[in-house]
Amino acid sequence: MTQRQTAERFAHPVQMTAAAQPAEALRRSLGSPTPAGVSLPHCNHGVARLRRLRGAQLALVCAFLMTAIGGPAWSQKPAGPPSSEQRSPTVASGASAAQSPDAESRERRKQRWLAERKRLSNRIEQGERDVSLFSRRGDLAFFCGDFSAALQDYDRMIELDPRLARSHWRRGIVLYFLERYGESAKQFAAYHQFDAVDRENGLWYFLARARQIGIAKARREMLHYTRPDRPPMNELYRVYAGKLDPERLRGSVLEAGQHAKLFYTALYLGLYFELQGRRRDAAAMLQTAVASRWPQQAGYGPSYMWHVARLRWQQMIRRKPDADSRDGRDDTAPKKPSPR
Repeated sequence: MTQRQTAERFAHPVQMTAAAQPAEALRRSLGSPTPAGVSLPHCNHGVARLRRLRGAQLALVCAFLMTAIGGPAWSQKPAGPPSSEQRSPTVASGASAAQSPDAESRERRKQRWLAERKRLSNRIEQGERDVSLFSRRGDLAFFCGDFSAALQDYDRMIELDPRLARSHWRRGIVLYFLERYGESAKQFAAYHQFDAVDRENGLWYFLARARQIGIAKARREMLHYTRPDRPPMNELYRVYAGKLDPERLRGSVLEAGQHAKLFYTALYLGLYFELQGRRRDAAAMLQTAVASRWPQQAGYGPSYMWHVARLRWQQMIRRKPDADSRDGRDDTAPKKPSPR
């Protein structure tokens, strides 16, 4: 869910096919801000020179430019631990099911996912036991909103490869959607033993614990980190800890116009506002995350999290106004005196 060990960091590298794009377009295709030391004017100047080069010179300069900018998006979330499921072409195309909402109808997408689930089920029924089959089918079940089926496939993955037990962050998310918050928190706590830098995991641990014991107590139990994480996770973690005003973070990211930061900020502020009972604010932020095209193009991890935003937003707009659960309300706020 963040920068992890080198062997598992980039399960789905971002494709860059047009070296002569403007620097801003290159930055968008990478899904991350221009790295420190490489300014946009510098990039534009380099691109202008690229247009005048031919043959081997063009190839060499293109390779150098990609290296200088940073290659694949550093903010991608890996699909899981370094197992066969990451290396499989089947899983590599798993998040490609995340199409833009205006590209095809929701019903058409769902029918396509159901057909793919059936194809994978046939292979499994024929005796195939590759972890990637259950990984892919579990993801498709999640995309369709079939959380119980997704959990069954994720559990089956762990049965086939017990090494996945600690690092299976998708399982923790599905348990959260199933409102099995204790098990969800336990999964994210186990992941912390696998990766002690990833604050995105810590956000989910907090969300699950707050559903159980309330925000104030959950803040006292937040996972401890000593090394910085990628933006905006450091800032979001401070918001969840009650040390940063979420409105300040929302405003600064909207002004910056950075696609990855905007998506993750909208997603996790939406989940945070929902936890506090701020239903209207939560729906607005989640809708902003769903409207973002960046995660649908950036790779497996961001695409999966786009589905998280989409499914949570759909749940919220279908819920009756008085159906908000109060178990996660912000119990740190001053209590209003009860009427006598």
